[in-house]
Amino acid sequence: MTSIDSTSNDLVFALPGHIIVTCLPPIPTKGLGKDDMEQLMEDVRSQMMEVYTKTSAEVVESCFWHFLIPVV
Repeated sequence: MTSIDSTSNDLVFALPGHIIVTCLPPIPTKGLGKDDMEQLMEDVRSQMMEVYTKTSAEVVESCFWHFLIPVV
């Protein structure tokens, strides 16, 4: 499968495989103002990193045995 990157006109090659998409719950912002922006960004990033770290560990664990080459 190939596609063209519309921003640079470079060819992008993609190999068949699996992707993981995680949708996090909505974060209420009603009543928040500009003074709350830094804390909101920290909270959002923290939640995203928690899921990213967990998902990454699951991927590494599931792929480990697939790439293991026996020593003869």
